[in-house]
Amino acid sequence: MRDRRRTRQTTEGVDQLGGPAHAEVEVREDGRIALTNSTSPGEPILFTAESAAQLRNQLGEALTVSLRDDARTAPGCKAP
Repeated sequence: MRDRRRTRQTTEGVDQLGGPAHAEVEVREDGRIALTNSTSPGEPILFTAESAAQLRNQLGEALTVSLRDDARTAPGCKAP
């Protein structure tokens, strides 16, 4: 059973020219975590300290959801 928390979250930032940009953290149906962004490959997204902390927390939540799913599907394991 999938954890009921959101499995896709977005954090806003800016690109090098000051235009809007975002990073998205998603837990896919197979339990893998995808981190995608709106910029060209190799172009960074600049985040405020608050946005960077938000992204860090989103990645932590995604890991928790993914690991819980793994625990539920592992043979002989009981998830908390």
